[in-house]
Amino acid sequence: MSHATGPLYVDALRATASVQQIAGLSRTLIDECFFRTGGDPALAAFNLRSVDYSELDALETSIRQRNLENLGQDAIRAREDFKRIQGEVIAVCDQHIQNSQQRRQIEERIRFSFKRMNATLDQLLEQVDGVLAFDERSMREMIGKPEGLEAVRARLGSTMLENWPVIRLSYDLRKEVERFDDSLLGDWYAAGTRNLGEALQNQNLAARGIGAVSRQLMPWLDAQSSAPRTRALRDAILAVSQEMNAGGPLEEVLQQAMAIDRARTDVTRLLRLSEYRLTKAVQRLAVWAREQNEETTAMITRRIEAGMLTILAVAAFACFACIGAVFAFGAAVARPVERLTSYASALKDAGDVIHPVPEDLIRRPDEIGELGAAFDGLIQSLEAARQDLLASSRQEVKQQFDRLSSAVESIPQGILMCGPDDRVILANGNFRALFDLPEEAVLPGTARAGVVAACIRQGAQVIADEGPQDKQLAAGLQVTRKRIVQVRDERTIVVTIASTVEGGSVAVYEDVTERQQQEQRIAHLAHHDALTGLANRILFREKAEEYVARSLATGQPTALLYLDLDQFKTVNDTLGHPMGDRLLVEVAARLRQTIGEEDLIARLGGDEFAIVFHGRRSPAQAADMADRIIEAIGQPFEISGQCIFVGVSIGIAISPQDGEDADTLLMHADMALYRAKQDGRNIHRFFETAMDAQIQQRREMELDLRTAFAAEQFHLHYQPLYGLGQGQVECFEALIRWQHPERGNIPPGDFIPVAEETGLISAIGSWVLKQACREASSWPSDVRVAVNISPVQFRTRTLVLDVLAALGTSGLPASRLEIEITEGVLLQDTEATLTILEELRSLGVRIVMDDFGTGYSSLSYLQKFRFDKVKIDRAFVQNIHEGEDKRAVVRAVTSLCASLGIQTTAEGVETAAQLEALRREGCSQVQGFFIGRPMQAADVLQLLDSCDRPQEEISGMPVRIPA
Repeated sequence: MSHATGPLYVDALRATASVQQIAGLSRTLIDECFFRTGGDPALAAFNLRSVDYSELDALETSIRQRNLENLGQDAIRAREDFKRIQGEVIAVCDQHIQNSQQRRQIEERIRFSFKRMNATLDQLLEQVDGVLAFDERSMREMIGKPEGLEAVRARLGSTMLENWPVIRLSYDLRKEVERFDDSLLGDWYAAGTRNLGEALQNQNLAARGIGAVSRQLMPWLDAQSSAPRTRALRDAILAVSQEMNAGGPLEEVLQQAMAIDRARTDVTRLLRLSEYRLTKAVQRLAVWAREQNEETTAMITRRIEAGMLTILAVAAFACFACIGAVFAFGAAVARPVERLTSYASALKDAGDVIHPVPEDLIRRPDEIGELGAAFDGLIQSLEAARQDLLASSRQEVKQQFDRLSSAVESIPQGILMCGPDDRVILANGNFRALFDLPEEAVLPGTARAGVVAACIRQGAQVIADEGPQDKQLAAGLQVTRKRIVQVRDERTIVVTIASTVEGGSVAVYEDVTERQQQEQRIAHLAHHDALTGLANRILFREKAEEYVARSLATGQPTALLYLDLDQFKTVNDTLGHPMGDRLLVEVAARLRQTIGEEDLIARLGGDEFAIVFHGRRSPAQAADMADRIIEAIGQPFEISGQCIFVGVSIGIAISPQDGEDADTLLMHADMALYRAKQDGRNIHRFFETAMDAQIQQRREMELDLRTAFAAEQFHLHYQPLYGLGQGQVECFEALIRWQHPERGNIPPGDFIPVAEETGLISAIGSWVLKQACREASSWPSDVRVAVNISPVQFRTRTLVLDVLAALGTSGLPASRLEIEITEGVLLQDTEATLTILEELRSLGVRIVMDDFGTGYSSLSYLQKFRFDKVKIDRAFVQNIHEGEDKRAVVRAVTSLCASLGIQTTAEGVETAAQLEALRREGCSQVQGFFIGRPMQAADVLQLLDSCDRPQEEISGMPVRIPA
């Protein structure tokens, strides 16, 4: 009976699992459609439609094949009900999906109407705000008049009082719209499925609230020519009301949703009932099949136990029969096989000796004979294969040797390999080339001693033998020793000798001549300057430390000279850096010729050199050497057809009084060099203790200067420039002042050079420009302001932008700004500087040359650029009234400028006599303490106001500022 119930039991178990799977898919579809789990209802419906009912169909087929309809009728009926309910689940969910799509379409229409209504309402509220807004210009005009503030207040109050109803209605309308927005954006669909009446009532209340406020506001809107917007607002409110009021499309969708929800409840209940019935029927069928299987198994077990004696008797007879067959097989087959096996063992033990198989075993007509013949043939084949293998092995060995020889020949080092008998096995071509040996001298079989003798005849000699090395096993080789061989003082070869496992040796010969030369060059460059060949900073410091230590030990002084070339930057800028490099080489050569061989010269970088003298017994000797260097460097240099003149400034420090170590000595020599440059260049100066204090003071000033700008410690004073032709103040020169909280007023001559060296002058200069333009914008329109510009500001390439920013933020016209520069600006990068000056002039800014006549070639600058004004330095003004020769220079400058159409200003006017002399020589403007001292911005305004009265006496001068 097991053949009938076993498969049925398996089919029942599979059908139970299939029912659970299909029911789970049904519940998933209902959840995704009605409870918004975030899934895809369409995908769930597709999965349920494509579900596999094969397990249930297989169970029904199994029941009918075994004629068990009376037992499986419940399962068959439950299966049909289960399939029918699955179709109802899919139909209900399809209705829900279709209803949801329709609901979303209605929602989009409502939201579109609401957006249209809200946009119209925003436009109306903007119109209300526009009616209530004030004219800003009229308000400013009213405030500027007497009692204007009271008039503005009165107008504001009357406007608010007249339009208060409109303001209140606008506020109420905005509140109702926000209320309508909140009710619309809620989950009204879910609320509708629970309480349709409450959802519709909330929407109607919000719509009626907007309508009521709109009806009160619409008469005012119609009066403001807003009839089209009023109609648009009405249409939007009506569209929303039609969609959402009772009886509308929204209510119809909600009614359908509630009906579908009731159908979903019914089909869910039927699904669970059908699943329960089908599961129970299939489980009962499975239990019945399992019980039938257990009864069948027990019956078979009882039958096997009853026939056990018969089975044992049959087994004993079979054993005796097998034993007899074994003895017969041994006599006929086993003995010949043993003989054949013994021949095979003899073949294995004999190795290459062949033992043929006996003829009687080969000629047997049975399978033993066939096996013997096959074994004999196998032996013959193996012998032939062995001969072929030997031949191919010899060929492979020859190929490997040829490859090894090729590899050894390709090695860049020389290779000499010898066997245990100390004779050559092979030597590559690089080995022969290193010692210039013929090929016959290193043929295989040649004694190694003969090869060594041939190398010695070629000039080879061992200059170093490191002896036995530590044993290092690598690829069968053990390094035993290293030697260094030199060939005719031309090449250096390193020989590494290793012994092989067999007792031979391998020697590797490497030519390291070029490597040694490179290492020597690198070592030289590490301590010497690559351009001049002089010692660099590293070697100089080492030697200086050695000399200073020796000076302390012996008591002999050591002098250190710090050199810096004068006008070297001009050479680089005018002739190019290659010419500057060649000049440095020539300077180094002259320094070598000037000092002794025991002294050390170094190039520290750029155009800076240092010399350390050992054994100079007095400062006078060091000064004498410095003078000789200045004289040597001062001679002209002839380089590539160019005659170049440079000078040298020298700072001197002597050990031990100026320092007991090289760093301190070099630092003090640098301070002395700085003093030499300050005192006029092309001279030498000794270090003095006061220099250190000055350097420390300068460093303190640098630190204070960095914080002064942020702390707003700078302020501007203005000095008037008086026009001799118009008889009035025409301009004020802006002069920066620094009021230090501890040291008081610091003169610009003290901190401006520090600011230029540290780069702070750019930020300070930009601030001066903006501050001067801002304060000058409040002066009368015909009074200009002059601002001094540092040469460093031209190097930043942002000067034009700074001027534009100052003019733009202050509103000052460009024609009222004067930029004063010195000829130092034109000494550097003339083309770029002239470009910047042209850009400033194109803006309308006036360009002034300050300190005219104190430089090298001021007249040439008047040809390069047409200045608007030239300021004559105070040095030509001090004694102008004392004689004709004193006035000649001023007369020449004023005449030249007048012919070029350039205005002239004389600086440093302190007496009436000076003023009268300048007037007679045709000077345009004057500036000085006699005209007016620098003053604060408030005093400038007071001065300008007082000059509104004609012929007002200021500093003894009649000054008049026209309105």
